[in-house]
Amino acid sequence: MADLEIRNTKEGEENSYSLRDMLMIALANWVWFVASIVLCLCVAAFFVYKTPKVYERSAAILIKDGRSSDMTSALFSDITSIKIAPNVDNEIYLLGSKRLMTEVVRDLKLDVWYNTKGRFRADDLYGISPVVVTFVDGDSIPASHFVVAKKNGTLRLEEFSVAGRDVDNFALEYTLGDTVSTPAGRLVLTPTLYYDRFTGNQAIEVKKTGVESTAMAYMNKLKVELVDDASTVIKLSISDVNTLRAELLLNTLMKAYQEDVIADKRLISDVSRSFIDDRLRQIEDDLAAEDNRILEFKENNNVVDFENQNTLKMTEENRLRGERFAIENQIALVNYLKDYLHAGSELGLIPANVGVTNVNLNNQIAEYNSDFIRRDDLLRGTTDRNPIIVSMTSDLVAKFENIKIAISSLLEQLNINLQQAEARERLAGGTVASVPGYENEMQAFTRQQTVKAELYLYLLNKKEENDLNGLLIDSDSRIVEEAYGSNVWTGLKPTQIFLLALLLGCLIPVGVLMLLNLLNTTVRSRKDIEGSISVPFLGEIPYVKEAKTAEIAVKPKARNAISEAFRILRSNMSFINEANDTKVILVTSTCKGSGKTFFSTNMAATLAQTGKRVVLIDGDLRKMTLTNRFGDTHAEVGLSNYLDGDSVSVDELITPNVKETGVDMIFTGERPFNPTELLHGSRLDQLIAELRPLYDYIILDSVVAFMVADAVVSGRVADHTIYVVREGMLDRRQLSDIEKLYDENKFPNMMVVLNAVRESTLRYTYGYGYGYGYGYGYGYGYGYGYGPEYELKSKAKVKKLLEGQEK
Repeated sequence: MADLEIRNTKEGEENSYSLRDMLMIALANWVWFVASIVLCLCVAAFFVYKTPKVYERSAAILIKDGRSSDMTSALFSDITSIKIAPNVDNEIYLLGSKRLMTEVVRDLKLDVWYNTKGRFRADDLYGISPVVVTFVDGDSIPASHFVVAKKNGTLRLEEFSVAGRDVDNFALEYTLGDTVSTPAGRLVLTPTLYYDRFTGNQAIEVKKTGVESTAMAYMNKLKVELVDDASTVIKLSISDVNTLRAELLLNTLMKAYQEDVIADKRLISDVSRSFIDDRLRQIEDDLAAEDNRILEFKENNNVVDFENQNTLKMTEENRLRGERFAIENQIALVNYLKDYLHAGSELGLIPANVGVTNVNLNNQIAEYNSDFIRRDDLLRGTTDRNPIIVSMTSDLVAKFENIKIAISSLLEQLNINLQQAEARERLAGGTVASVPGYENEMQAFTRQQTVKAELYLYLLNKKEENDLNGLLIDSDSRIVEEAYGSNVWTGLKPTQIFLLALLLGCLIPVGVLMLLNLLNTTVRSRKDIEGSISVPFLGEIPYVKEAKTAEIAVKPKARNAISEAFRILRSNMSFINEANDTKVILVTSTCKGSGKTFFSTNMAATLAQTGKRVVLIDGDLRKMTLTNRFGDTHAEVGLSNYLDGDSVSVDELITPNVKETGVDMIFTGERPFNPTELLHGSRLDQLIAELRPLYDYIILDSVVAFMVADAVVSGRVADHTIYVVREGMLDRRQLSDIEKLYDENKFPNMMVVLNAVRESTLRYTYGYGYGYGYGYGYGYGYGYGYGPEYELKSKAKVKKLLEGQEK
């Protein structure tokens, strides 16, 4: 016997779902889970085979501490002792700049794509294409696409598309090496080492894109970042479907960067060489003029050699004169540099290492030149409106002005030093006052000649040093790691994708079911009722599609689900009869269509199958559902006639053994105009009193509880009330109305029956594999055993519960 758990659940008890409930819902809807999983796995398989495999390649480059190479620093420390630490952020920007990437794209011809169409995806042929296409017109043509096919040993160009538009009815036969005119411009096809593999089974798709757009695409894919904050090692990485292309791109990019840095250094060297050459030409002219003046003076004054006469006396004077010469030399160099700066109207490179000995000025010039070249490099890949460029230009202008100010200050200081040196020299010159006047004049000429000669030799030395330094120019960077990488593709692996698809296939039905559960506010299971109201729960009736058209769904000795369910309800009702000697049972519901009449008729038939005397009364004087289904709607005698006071006996009302079910029925008779008043009268009490001795069960099929007052009025004659709730029809918010009827005792000994319970609900509520029917002896319903011992326990439990209700 099924254990009837009639529980008085407290009002307001939370209706929640446990993990087991969710599992039962999933098992009850396993078909949807299987369909969702299969669909997701199919989509995952298509995605795996459709998506090309992407590989990652990485490389590393070291940015050195200064712009000069270590070898140059060791050999010419007096010339290249000034080192400006590079800005690593700027180097990162340069490595990822559009200018360098554009050079790489042009060098490697990355703007031309070759591939063949596979079953699921295109196969990239970069580096292994049977033919290489040269676009004679270069970047002057728009993006284009065409197919190279090989038929009967002859190449054929077809399926042209230019600037996104297909070119209809154009195809041509092609001979290797020829230049042909096509909608995509003039083309030349050259065979490669892989040409012999080109059998023509698959055509080659050739796609030409713009150099700049291709460069931008690779810029977006390229990652440039520091290995860590404490080092100047920059890591470059890129992902591509073709590992050869990715490796070549990274290696070529690093070499292009190094060549760019070397070109910047050579530019400074060239500017310095030009400056020194200009100064040398000017000094050569000055020296020639001084030589002519001395020669003319000697010829005019018959001077041969007088220098040895005052050797000892002039030793000290010569030393002081040397100091003065050095100062005058520096003044001349600074004046040359000042004239050079004031000659230009725009910012430009400043000659460095030209012989000026002032360390601060040399540092300022070196720093200015380094910043100027950096700005010029950045400017090639962007516009002068770039905030970085604007900021760097502003800094350069300020530094340029500071250099001018420093030069002016240095000139003032050198002039002061010169005056002091001349004063010391004049003091020493008093010791040679006996030298003839022409000798003093000759010394003046000689002094000017010596200054020019020393400056000329000094600049020659600097020119040689600058040229040698230019030959030893190297990059400020060193390639630490050339492009490398694993042959395992990046991203999710197929096993991971299929696992995610499996998980998604499980989550989609769960989400849909949860959403449907959230949106569905109707009573869906026994749990909804027991968790919301305290009305005793009598049992469930499964949904059977055939029961819609059957007059009586339960059959004698039938073992189907519907028959077993009503037998369980019959057993439960037998407990109630023993406890309360119940005879009259009122059947009602909240709304029409709940199966109230279906329950009444089948319950009556089930009771009659045990030999009980059962009478079924159609108490719905308005709709007359029971009468319409089993009786004669035009009968002149019925319940309405009896209640109206007509001289009709009880025997005249009863239709015995309707449809050979063993159930007697009382139909409504004529449709009354005042059904509520008739049911309210004493004739209904009299009818029930006369029927009690004749029958074991009197079942009154009443109207719905909330539409009219007939059900409540009829409830006074009932011993128990069975409230029928149909799954999926009654809104759970209306359960509070049933609870109110129960609390206010509007119906005597009220109990609830859940009708039309779906198989999925039964599985969810009681566990997969259980339900009505048979297969293991007498194992019915909810998974509870059914035997004599358990029946006694269940009977005692119900008696105890009902006794508690009466108290």
